[in-house]
Amino acid sequence: MAVIGAPWDGQTYLKGRVFVFVRSGTTWMFHSSFTGSGVGGNDAFAWDVSVDGSALVAGAWRAGNMQGAAYTFEVLPIGLWSDLGMAVTSQVGTPTLSANGYLLDGSTLTLGLANARPFSPAPLIVGLSPIYASFGGGTLVPFPDLMWPLFTDGTGADDFSVVWPSNVPSGFTFYVQWWVVDPTGPQGYAASNALSAVTP
Repeated sequence: MAVIGAPWDGQTYLKGRVFVFVRSGTTWMFHSSFTGSGVGGNDAFAWDVSVDGSALVAGAWRAGNMQGAAYTFEVLPIGLWSDLGMAVTSQVGTPTLSANGYLLDGSTLTLGLANARPFSPAPLIVGLSPIYASFGGGTLVPFPDLMWPLFTDGTGADDFSVVWPSNVPSGFTFYVQWWVVDPTGPQGYAASNALSAVTP
C-alpha cells in the first residue's frame, strides 16, 4: 500500500486530501481518497502521513488555531476473502488453495494450489453459490457453474490467473475450490479448502 498526502489538493485553501494506492503484481492501482471529518480550509490536512499495516495517520498541523490534530483511519482490503475449510486429505497431504490479488477492475487475481498429488488432473471449480454436496469422500462447496480442467505440476502445485472484469457490482459473491484426482484419497479424490470472495 502507498499513501500520498496532498495538503494543497482541492478548491479550498489547505484543506487537503489523502490518496491511497494498492499494488497488484507490478501495477499500482488507485484505492481511495478522503479527507478527515471536520477538516476545514487552512488546516493543512495530510501535510504528514504515515502508514503501518492497514492503519493510516494523517496530520493537520494548522488545525485548531495552529494547535494541530492527527486523524486515524483503517484502510480496508480490496475484496473480502473467507476460508471455508472443507479440504479432503489424502496420503499425499492436504491440498491448499490460496488467493492473491484484488477484486478491482483490471486487477490480476491469481488462485494457487499447493501440496497436492503431482502430475494429476485437478479441476478448479467456481460457483456463484455454495452447494455443500457430498462428493469424493468430502464436501464440494461451490455449485459447479464453471470448471477449468487443470493439472498439477511435479511439485503438486498449480495456479490460475484471471483479469478481474469491469463493472462487477459491489457485494458480488463467488466460491472456489480445487479438486484433485488422487488414488490415495478417501474415494479417489483429494480437495483443497474452499474460499469465498465478496467484491467491495
